[in-house]
Amino acid sequence: MFKFFARSKAAKNPGRAALERYFLDRGWETHAIYAGGFMFIVQKKDAQGAVIRAAIKFGSNNQNDLHDLCGEFRASTYGMIANEDHCTCVILFEALPPNEVRTLALEACVLLITFDDLDHFELRLHELQRKIRDRYHFAKHKLLRLEDASDGEVPAEAEAGLLYRSKYTQCRLFERDAGLLLVTFADRHDRPETLIGASAAAALNASLLCIQSGGPNWYPLHDAEKWLKAVAGVLGQRYPRRVGFGTGQGGYGVLKYGARLGCGQVIAISPCYSIDPWDIEDGRYTEYFRDELHYDMRLKAGEPAGDILLVYDPQDAKDQRNAKAILNLSAARQTFLPFAGPATAWLFGGNEILPEFLGACITGDWPRVRLLCAQARHRNPDRAFNMAFSLAERKPEIACRIFEKYSPGQVSRWASVCFLLAKAGQAARVIGPMEGEVERAPDNFDLRICTALIALELRDPAKALTYLEPALEAEPNDLKLNWMRNVATDMIKGV
Repeated sequence: MFKFFARSKAAKNPGRAALERYFLDRGWETHAIYAGGFMFIVQKKDAQGAVIRAAIKFGSNNQNDLHDLCGEFRASTYGMIANEDHCTCVILFEALPPNEVRTLALEACVLLITFDDLDHFELRLHELQRKIRDRYHFAKHKLLRLEDASDGEVPAEAEAGLLYRSKYTQCRLFERDAGLLLVTFADRHDRPETLIGASAAAALNASLLCIQSGGPNWYPLHDAEKWLKAVAGVLGQRYPRRVGFGTGQGGYGVLKYGARLGCGQVIAISPCYSIDPWDIEDGRYTEYFRDELHYDMRLKAGEPAGDILLVYDPQDAKDQRNAKAILNLSAARQTFLPFAGPATAWLFGGNEILPEFLGACITGDWPRVRLLCAQARHRNPDRAFNMAFSLAERKPEIACRIFEKYSPGQVSRWASVCFLLAKAGQAARVIGPMEGEVERAPDNFDLRICTALIALELRDPAKALTYLEPALEAEPNDLKLNWMRNVATDMIKGV
């Protein structure tokens, strides 16, 4: 932590009101408010879509409060500015080690207190964060390449079908006397021994090349360079027709490396453009991002190539965001699975439908492809939930009817839908089922918190407090719970 006190008379201390005006008037949105408004976190996207976050605290410089604020975004380094008005601004540098950014963190503090009107703060802060990130990741990548220089091997021929193996990837080739090669990339959940596309290859009388990750590592580039070379040495000029396939992580893999493996046709289901939170906003996969493995690993122009088919859920904002980024790089045929949500990938991951689906894709029978996608969509057990979740804010009446029809007996898994419906004016229709679920599972604090939030939407602070009290007893220092209690107390007092 770095504390910097303004001493220059030319530097104006913005003070609490000025900082509030600065952030909110310039389009920042409030992410969270704590302690009756004395602490808040704001965030905003820049022109490139990267998220800038700042945490602001007013009052005494309580170190525990600052620690909790930074923990909200897992920040390991931040700059702090304090002045005689007891105004503190904390700038978060997410997931960066303190020793790497000491000078730059201090520079950010100086920037904030020396700009008289703070007009250029957003631009300078983003430039600063990029500078920190590039410096940090370059050093990490250099170290990783040295550590892994000897990793990865081409096994002896006695190991049937195994072309390459490292701690990140293994490649297996199963040959048939045919000119078609099916190249499959494993999803993050697939086990190392799973042969993706084995039944499809058998049905199509095709040879099969399986690229297996054995976990959510997203095929790091420094390792991929080695297995691409090993595989190319074995395949040579054989297999005049090569078709690539992958779902989720595998969809990313086949788009990034399919062209380098000679795939003239690529089929990617629910693929991701990147897992780097600086590249795209997608909370499904950012937990797997590792600085040393995935820096600058987003898909780039020229990588997705050939005859590309994208299958994704256009009603899922994250799926759509990734597809849009991919389509900006290359033209592709699109087939939709509305309201499939997270199931989009695994609906085609098994062996039941995959042979027929890939066969239709390879022969260009697109009406058949659309029919198979429609059948897969209707088999999805989560379709009703996904429909309600997607429609809750836009068409709350329809979403509420879906909730009332399909949620009985499993209300707890619909809690997020209930909260969205409450925000959309349907709190009176969802509070009853939520209260009944809390009675059945009184120790489920997530249910209690959601029910309390719905009660606040109904302007019933007393009811909200009855659901919050047990959670507060278990977590008395939780900032979110204390904020909710403060809001409910203020409502009772008429503040």
